[in-house]
Amino acid sequence: MKIGGIDVGTTGCKLTVYNEKGELLEKSYKEYEVSRKTGEHEIDAAKVFEGVKAVIKETAITFPKSGIFHRSKSNKIVYICSFTEIFCIFA
Repeated sequence: MKIGGIDVGTTGCKLTVYNEKGELLEKSYKEYEVSRKTGEHEIDAAKVFEGVKAVIKETAITFPKSGIFHRSKSNKIVYICSFTEIFCIFA
């Protein structure tokens, strides 16, 4: 079993994959452009989405068909944490 987590942050997103023992198997990170004007921090949602897709694609190459992105009976739930919001997607 592999456990993957996506963290969408204010300057970039990362995806980490662990085995059932909690050992890190893979880590991918994609930074995106941010705008800082007059003390405000703005992020383009399209750039964030592109970053998320990039780390998923990069990690999926590492784990083809046997990994966390291959649909199987053992892959049931994906959790995504984004700016302290947590979403649960049931497959």
